[in-house]
Amino acid sequence: MTMTVEKFEKLFDDSPESKAMLASLKNLCSKEYSLENLGFVMAVLKYRARHPGFPRPATVVHTIPGMDKYLVPAVHWGSVDTYGRWIYDTFIDPAGPETINISAHVRKHLTDRVRTNANENDRSAFVPAHFDDAYEEIVRLIVNDTCKRLQVMDT
Repeated sequence: MTMTVEKFEKLFDDSPESKAMLASLKNLCSKEYSLENLGFVMAVLKYRARHPGFPRPATVVHTIPGMDKYLVPAVHWGSVDTYGRWIYDTFIDPAGPETINISAHVRKHLTDRVRTNANENDRSAFVPAHFDDAYEEIVRLIVNDTCKRLQVMDT
């Protein structure tokens, strides 16, 4: 089966087949030291699902066992506005603990968003759509690179 972006996003439902595929993908990402990519996708999908103003249908996002550190910590659950800043601090900021490899243009766009935010304590500078370009880059990377290696290993 050839993986597409659409098929990849459907992996985050709660079906047994999806859970098995995500577990295999998680194991491969772990071996390749790219687990942060899968974590970023999972965090953005959760953010979209929880954000009341997000125009796309909310996705039922299956949580991948053993990847809890990539989910927004409970301290941010009270306000969906803090999700975006946590995602930025964790995955986008070059000094973040799980920095993803995205283009300089996309990173600069998100970093400028933080810099123009006059009040550092204002954590509502982001909505899910702000992460769309980074999300699309990472999903394409996973689909066109990691998933292809996974398919080769499964054959």
